[in-house]
Amino acid sequence: MKKCKYCKKEIDKKAKICPHCNKKQVSKGQIIVAFVIIFIALLLFAIDLSSEEDISFDQYVALNPQELHSDYISNEISAKEKYAGNYYYFTGKIFKVEEYLGDRYLEIRYTYNNDTSKIIELDAYFKNDDIKELSKDQDVTVYCKFKQRNLENYMGTITTYSFKNCKIKKD
Repeated sequence: MKKCKYCKKEIDKKAKICPHCNKKQVSKGQIIVAFVIIFIALLLFAIDLSSEEDISFDQYVALNPQELHSDYISNEISAKEKYAGNYYYFTGKIFKVEEYLGDRYLEIRYTYNNDTSKIIELDAYFKNDDIKELSKDQDVTVYCKFKQRNLENYMGTITTYSFKNCKIKKD
């Protein structure tokens, strides 16, 4: 016999619910396992955040927006494997600087194969104030981690790709 953790009445050792107060009995082992799982999840989350911030500018690879788009048109599966999670830099003219739902980002647009009706848009998301001094039509080089293709051929004209943890190299 053991005592219920809530009503302190004696119950069977194997009882999962107290017959007197109908409360679930939680063992110390279950609490420890839950604590360990939460601790490991928080640790993995912290490692993931810190690893992205330690990339030096010379580790980024030049991105060709035309090639990125062509690769996605040709074979989306292999393009995802090729680009996802890799670090790139690209240069272009700012189309828009915005903040939406707390996310600060800038848009850089390119035409696809000189066809002005087909637009490739790269959305670069920032965690800091790097972009508050930038403006439309300004040339900029952005260093980011590729995240994903967001919109495919939206309204027959635009395809967007998003990049996270972006920064601008300051001389």
